[in-house]
Amino acid sequence: MTRFTRDTSATDALVAETDSISLQRIDEAAGLGRPGGLGVTNAEREFESIGHEQQESWLAEGEAAARTASVRAARYDEAAQAGRFLLTDHSDEVTSARESYQHAAQTLMPYVRRSPADAWRYGAGWALLGLGDTAGVWGAAIWLGEIPLIALGQALATGFAAVTAGLAGGELQELRQARARRRDADSLSADERQYQRLFVEANAGLGVTKIVGGISATVVVLVAIAVFALRAGTEGLLAGVTFGALAAATALGSFVSSYVHGDEVVDLIGSYRKRYDVARRRHRGLARNRDLSRHARAVEESASIWREHDVRGRAAAQKVTALKYRMLRRNPQVVGHGEATTAASGLIGRRARKDGAS
Repeated sequence: MTRFTRDTSATDALVAETDSISLQRIDEAAGLGRPGGLGVTNAEREFESIGHEQQESWLAEGEAAARTASVRAARYDEAAQAGRFLLTDHSDEVTSARESYQHAAQTLMPYVRRSPADAWRYGAGWALLGLGDTAGVWGAAIWLGEIPLIALGQALATGFAAVTAGLAGGELQELRQARARRRDADSLSADERQYQRLFVEANAGLGVTKIVGGISATVVVLVAIAVFALRAGTEGLLAGVTFGALAAATALGSFVSSYVHGDEVVDLIGSYRKRYDVARRRHRGLARNRDLSRHARAVEESASIWREHDVRGRAAAQKVTALKYRMLRRNPQVVGHGEATTAASGLIGRRARKDGAS
């Protein structure tokens, strides 16, 4: 028997073969229904077997067609399992980081003092102030005969030392804000107790801050004296005073910028946000694991091939079933025109009269 494919000529051949089947006539069927004593004919059993053969044949072809993809999926199976384990395990880190960030933001937002756009202003200002001091020192060093590349290194170190000294302003601002937030530990809510140090340690580190402030002031003075000496020696006293004052002003400007920018609460929330961002990027990287994607593609390809052949097999079986009924329809003299109803079962040749008598 020909196996059904998308080739219509094979189907036409099977239809022609079905039309050629004829059951031997032994008697006229007296009723319209199937004769009561007639069970399943051998021809019907043949068609049922052909239907099963069609399904099994298509499944076998599906196995062959999907073999390459199945083998490829098996090749990446172990690596994919390891990748899924790491991905699942790391999802807990992403969830924890997100919850920590959201909790900190919701709890501490009333205590935020820094504007959202201030980070850009502070970063740009810090770089400009540092480069300004660098340019002044670099030009003076070159004027004195220093090698430009060496002079640039010295100037960069000096310029950024000056603006770094101004970072003490941020510490001072944070101490001021901490004193404003200061509360008794018993008055804190359950959520605020997780950030207790922001509320009850207002004077912590005050002595260290004073030392840092003194060092910063010393750095400002030293930079101003150095620039004054360089410029005075090359361009005169007036130039020395001018550029020395500008160097000191640059450092003091950095101090003021850091003071305005300082906000320990925002920095703490930002650290939680950074942890969450890092966890998300790491999770996306794990999700893009090549072994995982290759395994998934191979598994889906294999499953798709199986589904296609399973559907085609069931469709072929349905076609055989249709041809079986076609054969039965063409031989009503043996099997009747359809299945007999329960009431008519066993009552061959008898019909009800119009007056109701049998």
